[in-house]
Amino acid sequence: MIKLKEAHVEGTANRSNALRRLRIFALILGASILLWLPFEDASLYWVILFAILIGCWGAARFLVNYPGDSRLGLWVYPLCGALAGVAVTPIAIVLMIVKNGLHAHGAPDFTLDHIVSVVLRTPVWLVGGSLIGAGLGLWQKSKLSLKKPENT
Repeated sequence: MIKLKEAHVEGTANRSNALRRLRIFALILGASILLWLPFEDASLYWVILFAILIGCWGAARFLVNYPGDSRLGLWVYPLCGALAGVAVTPIAIVLMIVKNGLHAHGAPDFTLDHIVSVVLRTPVWLVGGSLIGAGLGLWQKSKLSLKKPENT
């Protein structure tokens, strides 16, 4: 019984540390996006990078509250990664629209060709996110198997 209480307290401390790190990451990411918005830049590099980071942040935020040793198993990790990967496309489109709206040029920074190229990459983000999620799930499982006490 004491080991269960100690594990719960340790898990709560780890979760609060992870939440604090996620908040700091979100603040840095938000500041980076605010610094990027005023620049005259029409490349997709920064848009996709910010979209990937926002998707990863969302997946990490969900997985912090997910008890890795529950009965749901490993399938939650690839599913969460796939959802984060699919979310890259709408996040990137929203970032492009916001930047176009803030600049209000006669010719937009991001054209319809940019948006179509991002939409066509959705399957790549889906597969990549699910593979990364599966890798994280296996890593979490190996971490939990190392922590299990031996039955002596």
